[in-house]
Amino acid sequence: MRAVNVGMVGMGTVGGATLRILDENAVEIERRCGFPIWVRAAASLEVEARSEANNRLLTRDWHEAVEHPEVEIVVEVVGGTSIAYEVQKAALERGRPVVTANKELLGLRGAELAQLAAEHNAALHMEASCGGGIPILNALREGIAADRIEAVYGILNGTCNFILTEMEKTGAPFAAILAEAQKRGYAEANPSADVEGYDARSKLAILAAFCFGARIPTDSIFREGIARLGPIDFAYAHRLGYTIRLIAGATRGPAGLGLFVRPVLVPQTAMLS
Repeated sequence: MRAVNVGMVGMGTVGGATLRILDENAVEIERRCGFPIWVRAAASLEVEARSEANNRLLTRDWHEAVEHPEVEIVVEVVGGTSIAYEVQKAALERGRPVVTANKELLGLRGAELAQLAAEHNAALHMEASCGGGIPILNALREGIAADRIEAVYGILNGTCNFILTEMEKTGAPFAAILAEAQKRGYAEANPSADVEGYDARSKLAILAAFCFGARIPTDSIFREGIARLGPIDFAYAHRLGYTIRLIAGATRGPAGLGLFVRPVLVPQTAMLS
């Protein structure tokens, strides 16, 4: 059976692992899908020299992966908002479906890319960009498409949730728990995107688009991180029957949509606690 050929841009931590999993699980993927999925071309600056072997092109030029005549789907795992945007734009303009988990780019220019996809009759798949482990985006788009959503709240950043949970359990200070999170690989060397709420804010912008059909600029969403929280805050919260979590929320109101990312007192009996 003919394989579905993929062009992949980015072979760093995420891209490299994705390629490895697709190769290692090729037989099982074919059994479940009914057809093979093969990375026909992969582009990365980590490629030392252009080469082609075993029906796979490895190149440093992302254009070759996107524009390869046999490629049918483009997977963008390069990250960031510059090259990633050019990759997605080029693929969509060629009518090729794009798969991405790039929440930063989608939060910033998702509306533009979605419009481009519609104009060229190409799909833009982004399930892994926000709550991919649930999953939630396809459920919002298809499962409850006829419902009117009034509000959405959730914990959208696992790093912050780990830090706050450990702080609550152990009483250790923020800096010590952050260092442990970095040691375990839960937090980046530069953790500001997580602990300052930027990551959750990008995800909330994507959720708002699916829930309300709203195109909200990420920089217009109120954002407050968790870096100033300490064990004493949990002690006071517990006295009142609450815990603290970094919550991303959006709700309809008389004046329109209100969106925020901030630490919130959550009842200890609540699901989000």
